[in-house]
Amino acid sequence: MDQRQITPSLYSRKGTNRPELLGGENGIPDGASTFTAHVFVVLTAGILVQVASAATSSCGFCLDESKTSTDIDPPTQFFGDRHFPVALEGQRFAISVTDATGHFGEADGAPQMSEVTIGEMYGILKLADGTHCLNVDNTTNDFFRVVEKPASWNGIAQDANAYNPVVIVEVVPAVIQGI
Repeated sequence: MDQRQITPSLYSRKGTNRPELLGGENGIPDGASTFTAHVFVVLTAGILVQVASAATSSCGFCLDESKTSTDIDPPTQFFGDRHFPVALEGQRFAISVTDATGHFGEADGAPQMSEVTIGEMYGILKLADGTHCLNVDNTTNDFFRVVEKPASWNGIAQDANAYNPVVIVEVVPAVIQGI
C-alpha cells in the first residue's frame, strides 16, 4: 500500500504538549528568503532560511510561509516578514519517508517501512516543492532519529510493506542550532 506524501507536522512534545516558540516578542525575519509553511529552518546571517537536503543544522520548524514584504497587513501578515518557529528540543514530528531521489509510490521504487529502524538516525531531504522528508538512504548526515513507526496513519494501515510510510521522529540534538 502506498502512503500519500505529507508535509511534516507537529506530533507531540516531551514533558508538556505545548510547543515552545522562538523569536521573542518581535520574531525572526525571513529576509526575503523563500519557503513554504511547515518546514525546518536555520538562522543564517540573522534571517530564517529553509534547511537544504543533507543539512546538519536547524533552529526550528516554521509553521507559516515566508513573506515577500515587511509590511504588517492583517489578516494574512500580522507580523510582516517575522516568524516564530517551533523549538526543536523535545518536539516530535510526523514525516514521510523517501529515498535520496525522492521516489514516491511502489511503481516509482519508493522505500518501504521495513527499511526504517526505530532508534536509527537519518538525513533530511528537501523535495522540489519545498517539502521536507526523511531520507532513508542518508545515514551519514544525521538529522532525524526515528522514535515510532505507527501501525496506521490517517486511516491507512502501515506494515513492513507500506511504501513511503509516515514515521514519528525527533531532531538529533547535535543538529539543533541555539538562538
